[in-house]
Amino acid sequence: MQGMFDSAAKSYVLVNKVITFGLDEKWRHSALKEITPREECRILDICTGPADLVLKIARKFPRLEIDALDYSPEMLTIADERAKKSGLSNIVFKECDVTGIKFEGAFFDYVTVSFGFRNLSFSPENLAGALKEVYRVLKPGGRFIIIETSQPPNRFIRALFHFYAKQLVPLAGRIVSRLKTPYNYLGNSIVKFYDEPGLLNVLESHGFKKIKIAPFLFGMVLLCVVEKEASS
Repeated sequence: MQGMFDSAAKSYVLVNKVITFGLDEKWRHSALKEITPREECRILDICTGPADLVLKIARKFPRLEIDALDYSPEMLTIADERAKKSGLSNIVFKECDVTGIKFEGAFFDYVTVSFGFRNLSFSPENLAGALKEVYRVLKPGGRFIIIETSQPPNRFIRALFHFYAKQLVPLAGRIVSRLKTPYNYLGNSIVKFYDEPGLLNVLESHGFKKIKIAPFLFGMVLLCVVEKEASS
């Protein structure tokens, strides 16, 4: 997994723009609007990849120091280069597996992830470990904000979406990046991921409380906001 994402790092931003027709920026902005930090607020972006979401967060809240984690060192290199080019110095990038977040418990007010949550679900055990860690590092009342692909409830639209994900996404990825494996994985992971009830169920089973779910593009993408109970 690490090697696959390392190989895709240099072309990842461009491929994402191509396969989402640039709509990924709009979807990430919807996640950004869910963050309303107080003074001394602490924010963690996980599976940060090339930093698409955390750059927006850091730009909007320049007085806050933002932590960003990823398992791929090459992705973090690209992320750090993009932050420097943007003139942003308030992001701390760290190489880290989400199943072992190196922060104390009840440390963050927000944990965010954009199109990386799906990569944590390659096994039930890995997803459970990651969610346990996210829950642990959130403060009581802290929120976990997720932007991720999902399954459209309409069968016809879902079938079209699956065709696009399994056939056209890998093709676009190969054309732009000249890489096969990462974008075959991407397409397959999209069609296998949770629908809205399934995603909510797995989050609630790990102690999170639903705050908001908003579908985009007929349910192909979801914004999901959940909270660690204030009494936890």
